[in-house]
Amino acid sequence: MPKTETASLDFLFNHDGEGIPPKLWDWLAQLKRDIDSAWDEASELDLSFDGLSDEELVECREALRDRAQRIMACLHDYAEWKEED
Repeated sequence: MPKTETASLDFLFNHDGEGIPPKLWDWLAQLKRDIDSAWDEASELDLSFDGLSDEELVECREALRDRAQRIMACLHDYAEWKEED
């Protein structure tokens, strides 16, 4: 995966929360957990493709779909505002 310059939330999570309203702090903490969970699932999904033949991919289609749905569930609350096609 290419390395890109992106913004980081590290400045928030390396912070003690002082001056941040508790509800916002809790929401940010949940956001971080959900993003981390989605990343872990996507990473496992990516690793799942290594060494699989086309036939094996077809055989494990349901497991791959389940993992994709877990990723979507982690991100759902943050993407529900998106426009439907």
